[in-house]
Formats: sequence, C-alpha cells, structure tokens
Amino acid sequence: MNLNNLEFGGTYSETTAIRHVLSFHGATAAYNQQPLTEAMLFGVSGGIGFAYFNFEYNGYEPTLYIGVSQRYNTRFGQYMDGLYRRLGLETNVRMTRSAQQAETNLNGDLAQGIPVILHVDRAQLPYYAEETEYGDHAVVVLAYDDKSRDFLVADQARSPITISPSDLSSARESIDSLSFRSLILAPPSDPIDLVEGINRGIRQCWDRMLNPPHPRNNFGLLGLEKWAGMINSSKARKGWLKVFSPGLNLYVGLQWTYKCIQTQETGGGALRGLYADFLEEASEVVGKPRLKELAGQYRELARHWTDLAEAALPDDVSLLRRTRELIFRAEQTFLDKGMDAIPEMEGIRTEQAALREEAVSDFPLDKSQSQALLDDLHDRLVLIVEAEKEATQTLKTALN
Repeated sequence: MNLNNLEFGGTYSETTAIRHVLSFHGATAAYNQQPLTEAMLFGVSGGIGFAYFNFEYNGYEPTLYIGVSQRYNTRFGQYMDGLYRRLGLETNVRMTRSAQQAETNLNGDLAQGIPVILHVDRAQLPYYAEETEYGDHAVVVLAYDDKSRDFLVADQARSPITISPSDLSSARESIDSLSFRSLILAPPSDPIDLVEGINRGIRQCWDRMLNPPHPRNNFGLLGLEKWAGMINSSKARKGWLKVFSPGLNLYVGLQWTYKCIQTQETGGGALRGLYADFLEEASEVVGKPRLKELAGQYRELARHWTDLAEAALPDDVSLLRRTRELIFRAEQTFLDKGMDAIPEMEGIRTEQAALREEAVSDFPLDKSQSQALLDDLHDRLVLIVEAEKEATQTLKTALN
C-alpha cells in the first residue's frame, strides 16, 4: 500500500478518518483541484453543535458529557452518513456479530490494498493516556504487518499507529451496537463538487442549534442555556452544587468540562476554530463573503470556550492547575509523538492518579470557594450563550 499521499494527523476522528481515505485515493475538490481539508469535511457533515448531560450511578461519582459537534440524534457509526450523501461518496458498510468474521473481512480488504474505516471505543485503545467518556471513535486501518503481526492505523496522531489484532478486536467489540462495523469508501471518479454539500451542511448546523432533537432541553442553544442554569445552582435537582458537590465529585465535573471543550477531538475551543476554518474556505467556494466575516465570530467564540475550559481548572488552585496541565500534555504528547508517547503517558497516568487521591483527601475548595468558582463559570457561559445565539442567527442568513 502506497502511503505517500497521506498527511497524518487530525482533529475530529470521523472527519480525520475520511480525509485520510480520500487522500489515499487522490480525491480532490472541484473548485481548486486540491485534496479536501478536514475543515471542509467537518462543515459539510453538519459542523458544530451542543449537548449537555450528567449521569449519576449508585456507587460511582457523577459524570458529565458535553458535546460540541453534531454528534446527536444519530446512532453510533452513522454520524457521517449525511456527509457521504452530500458529497456523492459511495460506501460499503459491513457489520457482524462475529469477531473472527470481522477480522477475516478486514484482512481480505487490506490484502487488496483497500483502507478500512473502523468504529471503535476510544477508551479501549491501548495507546491513549486519557480516559474517555464516549465511544464511537473512527480510525483507518491501512495495512497488516506480517513481521510485527500488528495493524498499521491512521488516527489523529501525526504519525502512524500500530495495534495488535487482539487489542483492535477488543476496541471494536466494546460497543455492542456497532457490531464490528467497518466502512469502505469507493474512490471518487471525478473531482468532488462541494457547493451543495456546503449549503446543506450549513443549514443542518443552524437548524439543529435552533430546533434541537428530543430531549430538546439537552441539545442546541436550549441545552447551552440549561447548562448555564445548572452550573452554579444549589436549588435545582441537577444543580452542580448538589450533583458535583465540593470534593471528588466537583473535581470530576471540572475535569470533564475541560476535556470536552479542549482536548477530546476539538482542537481546543469546542471545535469552533475548526468550523471557522470551514466557513473561510466555504466562502471562497460559494462566493459568499459573509461566511468569511462570520468565521471571525466563531474564532472569537473559540476563544471564549477556551477561556471557560481553563477557568474550570484555574491557575490559582494548584491541584486544578496541575490537573489541567496533565490533561493537555497527555493529548498533545499523543498527537505529536503517536506510539513513541506511550512511556511518557504512563508517567502522566501515575501523576493523575495521585492528584485524584489528593482531591479525595484534601480538596482545596470549600463550599463558598466552590460557589465562587461556579459563579464565574456561569457568567462565562452566559456570555457564550449570547454569542452562540448571535452567530447562529447570522449563519442562518449567511447564504441568502
């Protein structure tokens, strides 16, 4: 398999995987005869969004999910189906309940020189340092190495990954509903026309923010308003001062706030920066200067989101500052070094475990200090809510 066309690395796993495969096939955009960018693929797929959930289980600390893309109202493995249709890409999806059959299918495709997109549980991949709160992570399997007996994989790192067949099978099997899902993209016969895909992707973005799916109060702008109302509340049933009470619970909630906005497939700033890149490129394709102007609004939003994430683990509380530094370092080390980062990541995990114990035994914020921190996050969220509303309304009319 010739991998010379591949530029490893990416931000959002599904669009990273699709870009890798299209680059392998030598696919280009019709408007400039250049390879498709991840930003363009992300925007055509529907782009940014918002989702807010917290979960409580007996015997465990509460946990948090903040989604910042259009990862909702769709089954695992199907988030990019709209993108494939909009760009006229032919796909071949296979699912099976048999791990043996899944590996046989994969090996057969690789033997023909066909890269395969797999949907896996990121938490089960052995080369990630950070725990993860969601599955359905996309990777591309490029080849099987007969000498090492490992698969060669393109993920978000800037270098190829190797993974054993047993580890890959475990990551595939972990999410039962995915049924060892694999997807093959057929090589496009012509340069890809982006105009209709841009129009449809932008419409999906603003429509889902304004008219979210059920449960409506958890998604889109309504979900963002809900989070702003919960994050410093001591009265609401799901208010943070009840659910994420000072101590380990609050420590966990603040960690996930930072991770979901800054490090888990966002490129920082809740994916708003990647969406701004899309709008700038789309402006050139469809001849709408307003899209380029709107990109500036989303870059400003990305800065607000980053400020919020960093304020959740602020500099003036040493435990929280060090926690933030380690989360960021783990993600960047993997992206920069790939498999070479594993020894460093083991040290990161050890220090993270020690910090967690410190949060249990000697959490540095009392109730009033915790309230002050959450009040600050609330104020930042209110600013973001208004900025997101304004940007969404502008996006709605930008193609007129």
